[in-house]
Amino acid sequence: MNTGDAMEPESTDLAEAHRQAGCALPPVPDGFVVTPCTNPKADPQLPAKPPRGAHHVATVEWSWSPGSSLILSVLLSLDSTQRRWVLWHQTYDDETWTWDPPRPVATAPRCGLDPRTAALLMLAQAWADRDMRPSSEVFQMVSDPGLLDENELEDIEKVVWPR
Repeated sequence: MNTGDAMEPESTDLAEAHRQAGCALPPVPDGFVVTPCTNPKADPQLPAKPPRGAHHVATVEWSWSPGSSLILSVLLSLDSTQRRWVLWHQTYDDETWTWDPPRPVATAPRCGLDPRTAALLMLAQAWADRDMRPSSEVFQMVSDPGLLDENELEDIEKVVWPR
């Protein structure tokens, strides 16, 4: 079920941008289209929350001033049919000192990808889309690497937030 307008993979453009920035992006398989989750409740195959087996992709942080920051944890799971990857964002509420519930950001077909490659391609494509990007500014810190390490996240950064 389509929950939003698919982002035609600017895969060629994204891969080219990565090459120009000196970064390696795995090839995007045919049919791998990242689709924003604009109305998650309308998608019956989308879980209400990430399953216990969800992969931790990374936690990144932005800090604009002592009282203004963003801590974002990114997760990856499969939908209930096991046919699509689901990318989740979860933010930390520094007023209540608790994590907000994770929210699905995007889906993409599995296309035989392993979780790390799917996370790399989905995060690069999702953050390249201004509507799915958590901030217009580059993150300052990778506080908890997961499937993706600091170098891979910095490669995504170089393309999404060029200097």
